[in-house]
Amino acid sequence: MQNNLKVSLITTSLTLSWFWYGIWIPYYLLFTNYAGIGIIETVAIASTFFFEIPTGAFADLLGKKRTLQLSFLSVALGNFIMATSLRFPHLLISVFFISLGNALLSGTNQAMIFDSLKAVNKESFYEKYLTKINTISILSMAFASIFGGLLYGINPRIPFFATSLASLLALFIAFLYEEPKIDTIKFSFANYLRQNKTGFNELFKKSVSRLWIIKLLLITSFIAVLNSIFDNALAIDFGYKEKGLGVLFAAAIFLAAIGNHFYLKIKKILGNNKLILIVIITLIISAIISPIVGIVLGTFSLLSRFFIYPFAEIQASNTINKYVESKYRSTTLSTFTMLYKLPYVLCAFFVGSLIDSLGARSSVFYISIIFTVITLLIYIIVPKSKRLQMDSK
Repeated sequence: MQNNLKVSLITTSLTLSWFWYGIWIPYYLLFTNYAGIGIIETVAIASTFFFEIPTGAFADLLGKKRTLQLSFLSVALGNFIMATSLRFPHLLISVFFISLGNALLSGTNQAMIFDSLKAVNKESFYEKYLTKINTISILSMAFASIFGGLLYGINPRIPFFATSLASLLALFIAFLYEEPKIDTIKFSFANYLRQNKTGFNELFKKSVSRLWIIKLLLITSFIAVLNSIFDNALAIDFGYKEKGLGVLFAAAIFLAAIGNHFYLKIKKILGNNKLILIVIITLIISAIISPIVGIVLGTFSLLSRFFIYPFAEIQASNTINKYVESKYRSTTLSTFTMLYKLPYVLCAFFVGSLIDSLGARSSVFYISIIFTVITLLIYIIVPKSKRLQMDSK
């Protein structure tokens, strides 16, 4: 089972080698405008949304190894279609397959790591291993972003071909996985339906975790909106071109890797509640000042967000893995992912149209105001005594 950790490190790094990361919006703008990008994002996130729980259930029932292999294959196919696209509808087909692959990966990869550790009675090291894998994977994404910006200058399609090839390599390496034999149950349609229902119930089954999960859902939903379209759109609005975008987002990813690496030390010093409060404040301030800053402060605000982006995801993953049985873990993680992406599914086209009308800076300002109001309401409604309970977890 220890071998699974090494395999997971390699496959995760490969499948997150997004050579298109810094230049996907300029590529999409070759075919459409921001409203059209909103449509593409709606298809992408909606596909992921509808696939999240089913694929989580399949991972729990059919096996995590096969699910991960299907994920890498689907992502490779989707990026190949993206690279060869000639018209707008081709982009929609592409993101459908990429979203399916991401849904298959979501939760399954984390569950594979946790169950592999649990099989050798080392589940207490989960946060440590997840942090290490995330850090190295983020660095892979950063290097891919730099090269992607350079490759885009040669031909805009090459970054997507490169991403497809990386996912194919991950597919072949995934054959080295050993399926964890923990809490496994045989597949049946009745079990499949029961698994979906139970996974949702598991997410909110305890009062302390329920309050914490709601707060994490709010934060990760806002991060999804920012990271899915606003960060790239703001960078373009600040004046960055294709090569600059590749370097900028490589730097952003490096900062995310640093934040990911020091997460445990920061959490130990601050505790869960203070750490999440700092994440909320950083997200709000960095986004809300966008209309009044230039390229220097704008870049700083964007980079500051990337530093704290990993914190909420690790918090959510660790909370779910603590409370949920292994046989429901992939389903529950997928349920969480589905729920935090739901707001962006519902408003992606609206956000794209808003950017076309007002620009990225003003649009992110108004979205930030909405997030601030909802956050304040939660802190007012939830008693302080209940918020503090999570620091003992």
